Amino acid sequence: MPKEHETYTKIKTLANQGAYGKVDLMRANNSGIKVIQKTIDMTKMDEKGKELAMQEVKLHKKMSHPHIVKMMDSFKTNNGKLRMITQYAERIDLKH
Repeated sequence: MPKEHETYTKIKTLANQGAYGKVDLMRANNSGIKVIQKTIDMTKMDEKGKELAMQEVKLHKKMSHPHIVKMMDSFKTNNGKLRMITQYAERIDLKH
């Protein structure tokens, strides 16, 4: 598992810029594992939207279930973006 605020290298974008953010497949530089980085531009949000985004982070960090990807890290950047680092579910079967 990557260390808190580990640095990451982008492998590819999985979801292009949406209303508030994008999703990238990343590699943790120290551990080499693949992770997902969800980036949300909080500068485009009103106060309620920012509050809801932070609630999502707090709730997701508390979740522990085999069918929910684990949030490994989250942080705000100097330019107003929220970054959430989660496990990468490489092989997933939604049929069962």
